[in-house]
Amino acid sequence: MLRIIFKIIIFLYAPFIFATQNVSINAIAAKSELSSSYCVTLLEMALNASKQENEFISIKFTEFNYPQARLLRELDFVSNSVAWSMADEQRNSSLIPIKIPLFKGLLGMRVFLIREDDQAKFDKVKTLEDLNHFIAGQGAHWPDTKILRENGLRVVTAMDSKSLLKMLKRRRFDYFPRGVTEAWYDVDLYQDDSLVVERNILLAYPSDLYFYVAAGNKNLASRIENGLEKLINSGEFDRYFYSHPRVKESLRNLESNRRRIFYLESNDNKSTMYRNNANYWYRPYTELSTISLQNDLP
Repeated sequence: MLRIIFKIIIFLYAPFIFATQNVSINAIAAKSELSSSYCVTLLEMALNASKQENEFISIKFTEFNYPQARLLRELDFVSNSVAWSMADEQRNSSLIPIKIPLFKGLLGMRVFLIREDDQAKFDKVKTLEDLNHFIAGQGAHWPDTKILRENGLRVVTAMDSKSLLKMLKRRRFDYFPRGVTEAWYDVDLYQDDSLVVERNILLAYPSDLYFYVAAGNKNLASRIENGLEKLINSGEFDRYFYSHPRVKESLRNLESNRRRIFYLESNDNKSTMYRNNANYWYRPYTELSTISLQNDLP
């Protein structure tokens, strides 16, 4: 009798027992990446939004002690892997970008880390030409470095943020442009009273952090893109974004001062990738100066 009952149970539940599929995803990031927690959670949300009913998503997060460009090359060697990075045309051509900005464009809004005793010097900056009297510091392989140089700004480079902060303290350069979700976080993280966020200037260009997968992994790219679209359409993306502590703190700090905005362009960020669906962005690039949060200084 028990054998008959067991067979009936197996017959009834076999489709559910044996059809369940485990989908394993490898999320990879640099150890110095400050956005990992935000991005891994958003990736998990997107994959769960796009999965089939019989699928179980498991994500393994691994940190590498690599600079950004080297890390992205790992996508070709780590199976079913995802990374996140600022975009440029070279990365977009050699990998598959999921063309939805993860921070809604906030990383293309740049404030400066400076030495506290230099604020008075930056108070006198009225034009890009004035700003070019100072030297910026950026990552050697960051797309932002190219954008700054294409707009005539002087830049020195290092391999990572930690090295750049040390160089700033040692007066090797004058300012360190950081996305608004990074700058105040850096100040809190490194607890160095000699470094502060500059009060008056905002660089703006259409850019952000994006998910990337290897060139041959169209299936994973489609899963992530479909999931993010579902999150956006349901409002869940915005609820997560605006409730995240780093985003809330960044917007609160940004609102505390009116800023003079300098708009930058480059061959890379003229791409339609940065001018797509307005729902993807905190504010479309062309509308930045119209909102009270970043009123242009006279």
